[in-house]
Amino acid sequence: MDKRHGGIAVAALLAGLGLAAALGCGGSATTYNRPVVTGFKPAQAKAGDTVIIGGGNFEGTTTVSFEGAPSASFNQSGGVTIAAILPKDAVTGYITVANPAGLASTTTKLVVAPVISGLQPDHGPAGTTVTLTGTGLMGVTALAIGGDASSTFTPYYSPTQVMLVVGAGAVTGPVTLTASGVSCTGPQFTVEP
Repeated sequence: MDKRHGGIAVAALLAGLGLAAALGCGGSATTYNRPVVTGFKPAQAKAGDTVIIGGGNFEGTTTVSFEGAPSASFNQSGGVTIAAILPKDAVTGYITVANPAGLASTTTKLVVAPVISGLQPDHGPAGTTVTLTGTGLMGVTALAIGGDASSTFTPYYSPTQVMLVVGAGAVTGPVTLTASGVSCTGPQFTVEP
């Protein structure tokens, strides 16, 4: 290596560092305080809804998560409020806010309301296995087709999918279910002979 060029490079680097120090670029790092969460609204939301979180020390927030599911989009305002979009894989649970100083969680759970967005297939006779897709489907406790509850279902540990087997008493009509204590109505299933 040419010593002249190496010396020039080192001199340029040192000059740059000196300039950075003079401009304050090499100074102290930003200090953050641990966040504090005092509440949120609404108490119940669907995937895609905006949840407003109140508290303090929200400067430098790095993540907002809903029972472990991170929000893909959130905005912090004045260090005291955060507006976060509820992700599609969210389940009923606590909200956590994190910044470089630590994290804080809500003391009450946000209820994630279920939504049925699709059925596959959407028709068939009794005994047909149907995949329900949607959001907030964790912990389904009741399900009916056309008002009849004879269908069986498997509440997978997934907020976006439930499997059901059409019951002998099912009639053509909408699929309804209850999860997290909230009921919803989805698309129609056509029962064939």
